[in-house]
Amino acid sequence: MRDGARLEAVTSAGLQSRTRGQWARLVLAIYGPTLLASIGFGAIIPLIPLQATTLGASPGVAAFVTAIPGIAMLAFDLPAGTIATRLGERLSIALACLVDAAIMVVVYLAGSVSVLALAVFIHGTTGSIFGLARQTYITDAIPLKYRARGMSSLGGVLRIGYFIGPLAVSALISGGEIRNAFVFAACMSLVAAGVTMMLPALSSDRVEKISKDGQRPRTFQVLAQHRHSLLTVGVGCLALMMLRTSRQTISIGILGALLGIGNGISSGIVMTLGADAAPEFGRPQFLAGWRELSDSGQMLGPVVISAVTALAGLAPAAIVIGLLGIVGGGWMAGCREPNRSPSSTPSSKPASWPAGDGRHRG
Repeated sequence: MRDGARLEAVTSAGLQSRTRGQWARLVLAIYGPTLLASIGFGAIIPLIPLQATTLGASPGVAAFVTAIPGIAMLAFDLPAGTIATRLGERLSIALACLVDAAIMVVVYLAGSVSVLALAVFIHGTTGSIFGLARQTYITDAIPLKYRARGMSSLGGVLRIGYFIGPLAVSALISGGEIRNAFVFAACMSLVAAGVTMMLPALSSDRVEKISKDGQRPRTFQVLAQHRHSLLTVGVGCLALMMLRTSRQTISIGILGALLGIGNGISSGIVMTLGADAAPEFGRPQFLAGWRELSDSGQMLGPVVISAVTALAGLAPAAIVIGLLGIVGGGWMAGCREPNRSPSSTPSSKPASWPAGDGRHRG
């Protein structure tokens, strides 16, 4: 029996026969950890520079400490794929949440900027593992016809969590210390770890997939085999992420509203495209490379816009954002849609971008 056959509980047939209660449990198990973790993340992101200055950091050092989690995620995206393959998606998510909870306690107790910087670096690595394992799990658990909606919902849940987090923690820090917010984030991560263990088990959680000749998937071999997908649509997603992050620099009035609407409409599109292009064999490694590209765009966007603003002003920076959107959109339009195959159909071949009309659309 193929590994994919053991996913019946979360495949199309299984979903068709689910009761309303079973649906509710599945949705809670899939999106609950993401909502809880993103509430915790959203609560502390704006407070990291404040905590750094409280510990004596200069404004420049505080800004650097704030950027450390993003740097850590970028550095740990590829290793996260190996970890997800070794441990399985469910255990990887739970482990990332538990480690992050411990790190939030370290941040609470930190008495120096160096300890804070190290702690937020580890926080960034756990975010990388959590994000990769979460995307891989949903790719396996959600049937193909529901994949786009599932990924879009995931993007929406992330935004809801980042919105709720600062609101929820404001009451904690209004009458006390800023660092109390990190205890709140630790609690969110702990609860997320518990909810994660409610996730239905996938075959990849029990048996690590190996190729026919007994070889485990290796990150750079998988990326090299599927380089065409990464260098076409993957690069287009990099440009999209640059546009998304850089738009915050000049979001003013109606322009900001329009950019926000566009961002909302495209919620989950980067994850969906990555899931569609990902092969069965080496899926975590491929998605690790995909996330490396998208996270690079997220980091590069503000850097490029800041550099243009410093050299030429805000108006040229706005033009650069517009050109970035046009070039990225044109690049994406020139790329062919990935050949979408159900996760229950194993394949050791690279994801292709065929010109035929027989593509399955969900």
